Amino acid sequence: MTNARILIVEDEAIVAKSIENRLMRLGYAVPAIAFSGKEAIQKVAETRPDLVLMDIKLQGEMDGVEAAKEIRDRFDVPVVYLTAYADKTTLQQAKITDPFGYLLKPFGVRELGNVIEMAIYKHKLEKRLKESEARYRAVSELTSDYAYCFRVEPDGRLRCEWATEAFIRATGLAFDKVDVHDRWQRAVHADDLAMARRHLQTLLSGQPDVSEYRVISQEGEVRWVRARGRPVWDEAKNRVVRIIGAMEDITARKQAEETLRQHNRELALFNRASQVFHSTLDLDQVLVHVLEQVHRQLTTTACSAWLIDPETNELICRQVIDPESDAVRGWRLAPGQGIAGWVACTGQSLITSDTRTDERHFKEVDKQTGVVRRSILTVPLRIKQKVIGVIQALDAETDRFSTTDLTLLVPMTASAAIAIENARLYEQVRRRAAELEQRLDEHTNRASPFSHRDPKK
Repeated sequence: MTNARILIVEDEAIVAKSIENRLMRLGYAVPAIAFSGKEAIQKVAETRPDLVLMDIKLQGEMDGVEAAKEIRDRFDVPVVYLTAYADKTTLQQAKITDPFGYLLKPFGVRELGNVIEMAIYKHKLEKRLKESEARYRAVSELTSDYAYCFRVEPDGRLRCEWATEAFIRATGLAFDKVDVHDRWQRAVHADDLAMARRHLQTLLSGQPDVSEYRVISQEGEVRWVRARGRPVWDEAKNRVVRIIGAMEDITARKQAEETLRQHNRELALFNRASQVFHSTLDLDQVLVHVLEQVHRQLTTTACSAWLIDPETNELICRQVIDPESDAVRGWRLAPGQGIAGWVACTGQSLITSDTRTDERHFKEVDKQTGVVRRSILTVPLRIKQKVIGVIQALDAETDRFSTTDLTLLVPMTASAAIAIENARLYEQVRRRAAELEQRLDEHTNRASPFSHRDPKK
């Protein structure tokens, strides 16, 4: 979303200008710069930006946290905090305003762009969820497809007196003379049975109740429902004689909530991983950090990092997390050889469910290590349009990896590729500097008239 409009709130003019320049380099528009909390609120009202970059520590009577809260409440504009203070007290105060991200000063251009894009995307999801919930509430107040009436027998058993067709399809409960206890329990998802039983016991005690749980239709489809029930009390019999209820299908809402939670988990993982990747310029250390993150998130039996040799285009196994790592580290694959080579050449990620059915698998690796890998998840390491290597996650079981694992790994490898390329460039510069220094020493020794004299004379 490079056309997004970003409002900067920073009380140091030089810093604000620097941030503006970086945002413009990334393709964002900067409609205004505010230097105080009050001015920030005024600028948001005037310009209606897509996102606010807010410094937590601002001069004046209103700091960044107070300004962010008012901006969120009045304008529903996402806020990303900028701060050089990472102490617990500051972050705890900032959390109250539910920000969409943090950037610790100093930060790089790529880190800035990543946080902004994730914050805008998260805000869009949240907005869609709110709109969906509002529409759902409006419709559910007017009608409910899942409605029923149970008669309560003196012994506490339930019989279905009437029910809508949708309710019957969802639960398999029809109005007949058979009690519905067993069928009701079969209709409720096993993990939510305790919740459904508490809901029923509350109704039988004479209290209305609202609960959310999953039901399984006769076709085996799992749906989330919001069950509302009201008991009918008979004073003469001194007990509940009927339960009238309705269930609203809230599957879409639950799926949206889970999508948002998953997105938040991925965002947190991405931020943590990026900080770890960029914490060093030592190439081997960066690769170890990358593989440790992959191993931790996917709980695989092995992970490996293969980098392309710029001179030969071969793939070199530079780092491995594997009990047999010494047998694989340093291996070279010809261009296009093996699954790793195929991914490096095509630039396409690949999930291999069973290596026995994939002709691209290089079986010599299994022979060398003595360990057979059945499942392999391979993702290219890409800098812009150039592939510099691949990351592989391997496991002995078949069908070990899913598209969810791939979705989790792709943004992580994107950040890893940047850190790896930076480390490689640093390694090249350091090696070149050492060569130049050695040549200079040799030249100095040859040029010195004393270089060949015996130091004892």
